[in-house]
Amino acid sequence: GPFRMGDSLDGTAYALPVHTVELDDLWIDRYETTYALWKGVYDWAAGHGYAFDNPGQNGSTRQGDSLPVTMVSWYDAVKWLNARSEKEGRTPAYYVDDARSGVYRKGRVDLSAAQVIWNGNGYRLPTEAEWEKAARGGVEGRRYPWGDELMPGRANHDMGLTLPVGVYEANGYGLYDMAGNVFEWVWDWGSEAQSYGWAADGAKNPRGPDSSDKGTRIRRGGGFSYGARYLKVFERMFRKPTYTAPYFGFRSAA
Repeated sequence: GPFRMGDSLDGTAYALPVHTVELDDLWIDRYETTYALWKGVYDWAAGHGYAFDNPGQNGSTRQGDSLPVTMVSWYDAVKWLNARSEKEGRTPAYYVDDARSGVYRKGRVDLSAAQVIWNGNGYRLPTEAEWEKAARGGVEGRRYPWGDELMPGRANHDMGLTLPVGVYEANGYGLYDMAGNVFEWVWDWGSEAQSYGWAADGAKNPRGPDSSDKGTRIRRGGGFSYGARYLKVFERMFRKPTYTAPYFGFRSAA
């Protein structure tokens, strides 16, 4: 269904203009991708033609159960999603050509929307619009998944390290850590200067601009680092797709 994407509450230029987006149904993982899930797929992928730039890390401290995977680039995440699909007998979502004849398993490919099976059963990154719709949890016109005030104990933005997924209360869609813990990669290109100048009001299933003037993809949701600002459901951060950090992960959609 439709929702209003972006926000004018705090005058954040790259969250403007606010525009209506229409989305088809989708699935999205209840939790951020854990290191345990990552490692199981990663080990399988190593014997099935995949090559990653980074092996991933168990949270920020490398200790604990059910911590989100961190230290993975956008390219790593996308290839891993294909590997997860193949491991589970699903059709991969990402390909190295517009004819979608070669599955993306190696290298750094700046995929275009034409190289993706968007409506298949394979795992993929959520688009930025899908991610924001999911993060809002059915609430519109508010700063956070739970309302307008930050409120203590609602998200991991001040603990100084990653926590196991699902520690904090879920949002209205039953999704955990859509605010805080680790930032999450999404599909779209974007930059501060581009804002939503490319967006058409009322567009259905938008997939962002074709490129970024800074060569950056988007991450969402805030984390234990960078403070409370990025917990807001409309906040955006822009990084090169090779970027990795101990406060940076992703989750699967389909």
